[in-house]
Amino acid sequence: MSLSGFLPAASRRVVVMGSVAAFVSMVSGSILRAQATAPPQTPAAPPQAAAPIVPGSCPAPDATDPMKFDTQAPCLVILLFTQDADQAFEAALAQAKDVLSKSQKPERKQQSAHWKVLKGATSDGNVALFFVLDSTVKGASYNPFAIIYESLNDSHAAQADRDPVDALLKRVNAGIKGLNSFVTSPLLDMGGAAAAH
Repeated sequence: MSLSGFLPAASRRVVVMGSVAAFVSMVSGSILRAQATAPPQTPAAPPQAAAPIVPGSCPAPDATDPMKFDTQAPCLVILLFTQDADQAFEAALAQAKDVLSKSQKPERKQQSAHWKVLKGATSDGNVALFFVLDSTVKGASYNPFAIIYESLNDSHAAQADRDPVDALLKRVNAGIKGLNSFVTSPLLDMGGAAAAH
């Protein structure tokens, strides 16, 4: 039996929206539980200890940067922040986007072409950011701070140019609540045929 024959349109919308909210809450809760065993670490420059890699996650080739992947497969990265840390991280994302758009490096152009960022609020007032990576550049970091610092190093920037980035990084490190990444594969096209496994 379909919902369309059973429930009025307003009720169907409530069921769909409730299902989406439950999914976001479930994902947020699983990330926070996974991070409860160790203090959360943010990928940063200088390098810090990485979050543990779990089965099915995007394999990081380098334990110092959990946003540098050893795969070219599509990935989903979920980050949880306090409001202040999210504002700082979004500012870093904007700077990283600018660096990527001006870069002549083919791997940076490929990164930006396949990288989308979504945002959502959690029920506890925190902010979730989702990196939807249609494909990844093997060995390239998706950490906006690593991208910015690499650009500053390439241009031999003065410390005064680094200070604002350092300040953003400090705010992010103070308010990151979780980071998790997953290799994704198509499961089902709800409007068409099932995906091949």
